[in-house]
Amino acid sequence: MARYANLETGEIEEGELARKGDRIIRKESLQYKKLALSFVRLHEFPMELTKTEQRVMHYVLDHNHLRGRDNAILTGNNHEIKKATDLGVAAGIKDKRQGRKAVESLVGKGLIAKYGGKFHLNWKIGTIGQDAILKEIYNLFQ
Repeated sequence: MARYANLETGEIEEGELARKGDRIIRKESLQYKKLALSFVRLHEFPMELTKTEQRVMHYVLDHNHLRGRDNAILTGNNHEIKKATDLGVAAGIKDKRQGRKAVESLVGKGLIAKYGGKFHLNWKIGTIGQDAILKEIYNLFQ
C-alpha cells in the first residue's frame, strides 16, 4: 500500500498507486518537449548568410551565449538580449544599423526569433547539450 495525494481533491489517500511499468510525471516536466537528440550541439548550419549574419550566428553559437532548455541568447555576463541592436553590438558589429539589419534578417530566415521579449536560437540549428526544450520554443520554430 502506498500513500499519495489526489490531485483533484488534494486529499491524502492510500491504495495501489501504480501498476508495473507506470511512472510518476511531475507537472513541471510537462512544459518541455523531448527531442530525439542526446547532447548534440550544432545540428545544422545555414550556408546562405551574409558576413554580418555569419558574425551574429558565430556569436550565438558560442556555448557561453546560449541558455539550456529555452535556447535564449545571452550576453557575456548572462543577461538576456532583448533588442536587435544589442545583439549586433554583442556580436562585435560596430555599426548598430547594420547589426540590427543582420538580426532582423536572421529572424526573417527563421534562425532566431524574438519570444517573450528576448531572442532565442532555433533548436534545429543547435542546442546547448540538452535533449529537451520548452514546448513554446519548440512550437515557435515549427
